[in-house]
Amino acid sequence: MIATSLFENGRYLALLVISIIVVGVTSYNSLGRQEDPSITPFVASVQTFYPGASPARVESLVTKPLEDALREHPDVQEIDSSSINGVSTIVIEADYYLSRSDIKRVWSELRGKVDRVTADLPEGTTQPVFDDDLFTTFVKIVAISANEVSISRHHSCAAKRFVLPMQRARCLRHDV
Repeated sequence: MIATSLFENGRYLALLVISIIVVGVTSYNSLGRQEDPSITPFVASVQTFYPGASPARVESLVTKPLEDALREHPDVQEIDSSSINGVSTIVIEADYYLSRSDIKRVWSELRGKVDRVTADLPEGTTQPVFDDDLFTTFVKIVAISANEVSISRHHSCAAKRFVLPMQRARCLRHDV
């Protein structure tokens, strides 16, 4: 019925289309924007070292007790773990519907659970590292230009100036 009326009266159709476009452009222009938007961290990790232990031993003595304690929390959606020679890594995924303040509360409660389990871990195990800041990344964009210089010369200058210092700081782990 409305479609028929709009089709028969072209002026109303044009008015409706123009109104929708104006409202859309106005809404788009009023959207908030950030250069570096904040990201709510729904994923955290717990890493524990047990030097010299086999994967099976790490799994049974380190990973399993930590996993069991973390699974008790109602806001934990998923837990993935891996145990390799001397290293236990657990990735925790929280409920995506939680607010930023609730996520901070959940991470705080999980840190407490990890601290309580730490006392029961075997001798020689390092303190578990709880990292809830996995998505914070700092980026530096650099443009290099010069006249009459070859690309290989650009590459070697950039490597000396930027890549090598970062490798020394253990930020990058591959060779140039």
